[in-house]
Amino acid sequence: FFFKQKTAYEIPKRDWSSDVCSSDLSSTRANTMTATTTEYASLTQWYDSQDEQYQDLYDAIVDRIPYADKWDVDQVIDFISELDDLGIENNRQFEDAYYGHQDGWKAEQNFAQEFYEGMMTNAAQEELAIPLYYVDWQRVWDHSLSYDFSTIEFDGDTFFFNNNF
Repeated sequence: FFFKQKTAYEIPKRDWSSDVCSSDLSSTRANTMTATTTEYASLTQWYDSQDEQYQDLYDAIVDRIPYADKWDVDQVIDFISELDDLGIENNRQFEDAYYGHQDGWKAEQNFAQEFYEGMMTNAAQEELAIPLYYVDWQRVWDHSLSYDFSTIEFDGDTFFFNNNF
């Protein structure tokens, strides 16, 4: 038995619009908006119930971390608790200590590389007599930078804080 396999051009295209009901879309959108509105109201209520020092700290976090305003109340409380474990208790300490964040895999290696490359000016790179063929940035982190910086792993990212704030 032989059959001819149809190509993509010969297979009829299906109209997917009939599979989706507009009422399904509006109910999903309404549920998402209600959840978002509820989370925002909860965050606003939490913020208003805090003293000025916590409000200033939260404002500093939102100013420096682009997506922190998307965190819910529990995430904000958890992050501030992590900061407290590092001795960061107010917005000035946060602003002095916060050095940046890296997402995903090899965060410490990427941070070490960016840190040292940021320190070296073009003139310093030209004066460097020994060409750098390979730098193990994880070792640089482990044996040098890890003494001067602390990290918080939170929500899939690694946040770096200078210990000398």
